[in-house]
Amino acid sequence: MAIAAVGQICSTASLSHNLEQCVRLVAKAAVGGAKVLFLPEAADYIASSPQESLSLAQPQSQSPFVLGLQEAAKTHSVAVNVGIHVPTTDAQKPAGAAAVDDAATTTTTTTTPKLLN
Repeated sequence: MAIAAVGQICSTASLSHNLEQCVRLVAKAAVGGAKVLFLPEAADYIASSPQESLSLAQPQSQSPFVLGLQEAAKTHSVAVNVGIHVPTTDAQKPAGAAAVDDAATTTTTTTTPKLLN
């Protein structure tokens, strides 16, 4: 039987701190027998201002947060679904979601506009 896990973290403006929290949850999910872990939106960071948010947003292929989750997914054989910020070409705030399979491949990216400021 496949097991899904749901993780919760308290994101900060530190991508490395948030990644550490998420990697621990990936490991815990694996120990519990989960095949997939669902993490919250904005797991990569919570910025103190729109300007800070724009400065922290990175393409998935360069994001240390996403790359770290890919490595954890591969190491622990757990797929991960997570809400992250991705840069956009217009003035809207960055937002998106990524699905990382257990082979460390980012398989899905969805960019969604924020509905509320």
